[in-house]
Amino acid sequence: MTDVPFGKQFRETYFTSLSPDLIPVNHGSSGAIPTPVAESYIRKFQSVNQFPDKFFRIEKEKAYVDSLKCVAEVFSCDYHDLALLDNATTAVNTVLRGLSFQPGDVFVYHNTCFGACKETMKYMEANHGIKLVEIELLYPITQKEIVAKFREVFEKYLPKLCLFDVISSMPAMLLPYLELAKLCKDFNVLSLVDGSHSVGTINPDLSALQPDFFVSLLHKWYFVPRPCCVMSINPIHHASIQPFPVYKYTTGGDSTLIDKFSFWTSRNHIPIAIIPEVHKFRNEVCRGELQIYEYCHELAVKVGKLLSERWGTSYLSNELQITTMVNVEVPFEVGDNWKDIEGQITPELVDKNAFIPLVVHNGKLYARFSAQIYTELDDFSKAGEVLMAVLDRFK
Repeated sequence: MTDVPFGKQFRETYFTSLSPDLIPVNHGSSGAIPTPVAESYIRKFQSVNQFPDKFFRIEKEKAYVDSLKCVAEVFSCDYHDLALLDNATTAVNTVLRGLSFQPGDVFVYHNTCFGACKETMKYMEANHGIKLVEIELLYPITQKEIVAKFREVFEKYLPKLCLFDVISSMPAMLLPYLELAKLCKDFNVLSLVDGSHSVGTINPDLSALQPDFFVSLLHKWYFVPRPCCVMSINPIHHASIQPFPVYKYTTGGDSTLIDKFSFWTSRNHIPIAIIPEVHKFRNEVCRGELQIYEYCHELAVKVGKLLSERWGTSYLSNELQITTMVNVEVPFEVGDNWKDIEGQITPELVDKNAFIPLVVHNGKLYARFSAQIYTELDDFSKAGEVLMAVLDRFK
């Protein structure tokens, strides 16, 4: 345990890789690596490269299984049901392009899901004859209203598969994922749950959720170096799902997923191998998952209140839908030339040592802010000033 408080002091002690000039309010895009984890990464990198054959032929699988067990502890599930990949898009493609579907099968997803997932859906439509149904979620909207929208579509189209988020990216909102997973079961719909922002934040209990497929990025909120992703596969699908690309074809046995997904020799195994070090850092130095989440969630809500009051706007939505990110309405009129302006805004923000993702949603411009244990309210106050200074040039 450490007595270093979260915020500026914690950053100066444990996140020294971050530039001292950075205003770090966008953790939700690429994550960050604590200094002890970065040091473990370097040591492991050097160790592996001293004798690569020793690692790949003798040590790799044990390291993979040890890391699976750590992740399984976070999700309260059986590690045999997990696989480790590079990123969530690869995991989603592994499912959608690996299972057998028929032309005319209906896939359901929502408009606020991740862009690459939408593109994969379009690929399935164009190349496999899948019929797509997109559910429009326009915030502010309640959790009950979201579930009702999905139920209405399920009743009308009897879909084969539904892709939905735990926490959407842009805007960043907690969806009623438990209710949606149950709805999928009630209608015999395959559930593909994109939980990219969930591990290291709300950490869903997969034994209770029981999805068909669930993916989450370990390099966003869990402090694992990039790239690293976990995928949960319901045991009934173990034989069907193969790695993408296929490196080892296996269809049976208690260690089916381990046999398939640990074999990928040419990937970067170092992020996977040091997951136990990350697990230890979060539990010992950071005082556990609950302490991390409570600090980040409370800070996110404060950020929403601070900036919306300063700007005379609002933030999305009710506090039940806010996790560790908050979307604040920006007082800026979005015109037809927004895409051109957005492209010019990015380099100016970066030049000022800050980046704030922006999204136009339901006719308004929102800024997404990510709270983390190395940030304080003052960081977001400064970031808000930077954002408005940049935007003022385009009014």
